[in-house]
Amino acid sequence: MFGRTNISVSRKLSLSSTIRNKDVFIVGAARTPIGSFRSQLATISSPELGSVAIKAAVERSGLKPEEVRENSVLPLLMPIRIQAASVSRIFRLRKFVGYLSNKFAILTNSYFVCYNFFPTSLVGLHTSTVCTTVNKVCSSGLKAIMLAAQQIQIGNQNVVIGGGMESMSQVPFYLDRGDTTYGGIRLIDGIVKDGLTDAYDKCHMGNCGEKTARELVISRDMQDEYAIGSYRKAAAAWKSGIMNAEVVPVTVKTRKGTSSVDMDEEFSKVNFDKMKLLKAVFQKGMFSSFSIDGTITYQPCEQALKEHNAKPAARIVAYADAATHPLDFAVAPPLLVPKMLRAAGLKMTEIDQWEVNEAFSVVALAFIKQVGCDPERVNPHGGAVSLGHPIGSFSTVSATELATIAASAAITRAGEEVVFICSKHDGFIDNVHLELPIDAIEESFVGCVLTADCGQNVARQISIAVGIPKTSQAVTVNKVCSSSMKALAFAHLSIKSGYRRKVLVVGCENMSQDGLLRDGLEDPTLRTPMGLCAEKSAKDYDISRGSQDEFAIQSYTKAAAAWKNGLFAEEVVPVTIKLKKGAEIVVSEDEEYKKLVEAKVSTLNPVFLKDGSGTITAANASSLNDGAAAAVVVRGDQIPQGVIPLAEVVAFAEAGGEPVDFTVAPVWAVKKLLEEVNMTVKDVSLWEINEAFSVTALVFIKELNLDPAKVNVKGGAVALGHPLGMSGLRIVLSLAHSLASGAFGVAAICNGGGEAMAVLIRKT
Repeated sequence: MFGRTNISVSRKLSLSSTIRNKDVFIVGAARTPIGSFRSQLATISSPELGSVAIKAAVERSGLKPEEVRENSVLPLLMPIRIQAASVSRIFRLRKFVGYLSNKFAILTNSYFVCYNFFPTSLVGLHTSTVCTTVNKVCSSGLKAIMLAAQQIQIGNQNVVIGGGMESMSQVPFYLDRGDTTYGGIRLIDGIVKDGLTDAYDKCHMGNCGEKTARELVISRDMQDEYAIGSYRKAAAAWKSGIMNAEVVPVTVKTRKGTSSVDMDEEFSKVNFDKMKLLKAVFQKGMFSSFSIDGTITYQPCEQALKEHNAKPAARIVAYADAATHPLDFAVAPPLLVPKMLRAAGLKMTEIDQWEVNEAFSVVALAFIKQVGCDPERVNPHGGAVSLGHPIGSFSTVSATELATIAASAAITRAGEEVVFICSKHDGFIDNVHLELPIDAIEESFVGCVLTADCGQNVARQISIAVGIPKTSQAVTVNKVCSSSMKALAFAHLSIKSGYRRKVLVVGCENMSQDGLLRDGLEDPTLRTPMGLCAEKSAKDYDISRGSQDEFAIQSYTKAAAAWKNGLFAEEVVPVTIKLKKGAEIVVSEDEEYKKLVEAKVSTLNPVFLKDGSGTITAANASSLNDGAAAAVVVRGDQIPQGVIPLAEVVAFAEAGGEPVDFTVAPVWAVKKLLEEVNMTVKDVSLWEINEAFSVTALVFIKELNLDPAKVNVKGGAVALGHPLGMSGLRIVLSLAHSLASGAFGVAAICNGGGEAMAVLIRKT
């Protein structure tokens, strides 16, 4: 199958029944109190809230942070350190927090000096803990737990943190980038635009709730009565002490000192006499309030339980997704109940308790009505109405539009080429071929970083715009520059676990339209531009200004030659841009590589260090860019009839370390990847390393002792551009198009926070 019998990769290409059937347990869980909008917790950022919840969850699990750092390996490549922290939230609603806020939440106390506005009670996990932020709007936290469970079930991880966090009080108003037109500037409320507006029908989510109430004949009085019941149950739960074991207090600094918030706020603010008098415009008594919260679960496999003598709080038995028309989001939860019961082998009568998120009272009432469950078993301690609902737990072409173009082309080409993942049935490829219509796509994973003012869940917008059925799922992934490579990894994970068969993967970014904020190019832990971290790497590894300039010129030269020779023809799909008065232009080539003035490269001033020691300039670093990439990923037995796959996804690896050394992290990830698949550098034919800076690639080549002629053969991000959310998938696809049949290739990319990913693919 591989044509190279001396290379053993079967460990990553097949799943044994032992790995496939791992049980997943929750051993430690905690949440913060839920604060009201602009109230007691308003000054605490979501990463800080997340750190409080994570610290408590880890403590309750029986594992200590120092044990996590010191112990490294168990049999079967299962470290007892926490290998992944999947903390989710709506990352659109995180402006002024900085990119990858979940990484921010788990770093050690030794970094307190670097982000001195954080409390000293940070979790203390090691910087090698890898992190990913996911966005599925209100389902973000639950999706994070599902992904964490899948990681354990297929043996990728041993212990994982999953959960959600949100500070709606700190969501700012957005300011568009670009020219200020006559009449002043426009400020956009981030909560309304990216949290509470249906991005498809351009209406407030409350209107969707009204539609459900009308169609299911759920009256105003019924909703008021349900809301009152929710408040009373929450109050009773707090009074009886039921909530005490669930909630961890949060210390808040005030002008007068400190105070401790140890209870939810919202349930105590109700005025039952006024509830029925409220006007019927998204009535405050009938829908959840804006809130602040962090919720974390700590999930190990059974082996980890035995190693640490931990007592599980619960076992994750099954999970499911369901989707419908965006206007009908309120009736989506009942759709997944039959799927989940089938997966678990249970009957309705065997479910003892139901928890339904009360985004609106009508959501819970619709659930009870359509599922037919006992109302007394639904949210017995109150729900979001009474407790609060923290949601997360091209210059003229938006990121979603760019991604839609790329995704449409990828789906169209799925009849010609696909990226595939081996069958889950312990073999390589079954001799079964099926057609791949667009309605066969079961889920979409989209990498995107700078998403302010794009509306809810970019992935869902793209999925619907492309024409994928509204019953398909969509998740937006934020891992900074690694976002779309992580999206590909999630597709790999969902297919290998048997949860999906056909998945769309997208990476997109429009840096031209990003607001005047700081979530892309500033390290949030060090509070400095990422270029200063790259300058440190240049100094540490003795990479001179001259060598960086020379590498950059070579990158531009290779890119120009690749375009001239037609090597990008199959890789790139044109974008049509509409101008004023009906005119159109078609962009069919990368722009950046044409801008090089070689004679000026050596004369440019360093950007980040002005003391004469600087080496990084605008010419030898990547630029701000816009673009998108997409791929259809399928299980081996789902390859369409007559199609030769573009490439096979063999294995992934992630690595992390000190945030300041993020440019070196790809080296760590590649070493880990090669070790796991029993390969050496000599077994890899071509390499793609994302050129965030020339120094990134130069360190990569130096530390792995690579042949420079095999690295970025068509140029890299310095010459082609680096749209943050696009680049991870772009380099994988570029590598796949460059490899000879049967050859192995590795793509690697670093991301801020001291992390990197690497993927091994094989050309089919």
